[in-house]
Amino acid sequence: MLVNELICLPDQETLDYLSRVFSACPFDLDLSKSYVVLNISEEPMEAEPDNVYRAEPGNMGIWYDTGTQMSSLILPLISPDLNDRVAALRTESPSAFYGEHYFPHMVIIHDTPPMARHFSSFVSSVAHVLATTPEAPLFFDAELVMSKTYHAVPQADFYASMLANHYRN
Repeated sequence: MLVNELICLPDQETLDYLSRVFSACPFDLDLSKSYVVLNISEEPMEAEPDNVYRAEPGNMGIWYDTGTQMSSLILPLISPDLNDRVAALRTESPSAFYGEHYFPHMVIIHDTPPMARHFSSFVSSVAHVLATTPEAPLFFDAELVMSKTYHAVPQADFYASMLANHYRN
């Protein structure tokens, strides 16, 4: 399915902070490839590259996706700013995959290779640092729209898990 995907990128301050947090990373990591998906729609969308979004980090983890058969390192985000932008976007450009639901998250590594035990331990320790350091908000800007073809719903298992948690609470 050919869709339009609107993303935003971490700003330089956020990249610098994450670089410090991940400085002892035992696997290849290119934080400049990290991004936040705002919306995926068959309808056109207009990027607003000057928008800036503030977010607090949630509980980072590695999520396997059965549809794409790939794992991704994902950092869930808590962000009224991102939620408001997505709500505005979806009035004219409904989500192609997720209906009304949106769970802000940053994809840190899109196709995470299988990890050794000490890699998983490192991810857990970084997740703990990110989730327990409230004085370090993350900022995202530089919106852009790109056309993409998906053969399966991206991050469907992540969304299913977030939905289950949302309705459980």
